[in-house]
Amino acid sequence: MNLKVKAAAIVAGITVGTVAGIRAIHAFATYIGSENTLKVLGFGVLAFLFYQLYTLVLEHLERKERLKEMLDRG
Repeated sequence: MNLKVKAAAIVAGITVGTVAGIRAIHAFATYIGSENTLKVLGFGVLAFLFYQLYTLVLEHLERKERLKEMLDRG
């Protein structure tokens, strides 16, 4: 796949996801109220940040292991 097409597909996916997320948040806020919505969003942000931290640590460990294997071979 061409890089320009791939980039356009990613941007389109992010845009559609953002619009859907905003609409879902609005519907959710209308249903349960603003205060509870903020609590849920805060928890969601924290969960996302912890997942990103996990991803970074895992990538660091994998890269460290690959480097160690390359040094052992060479």
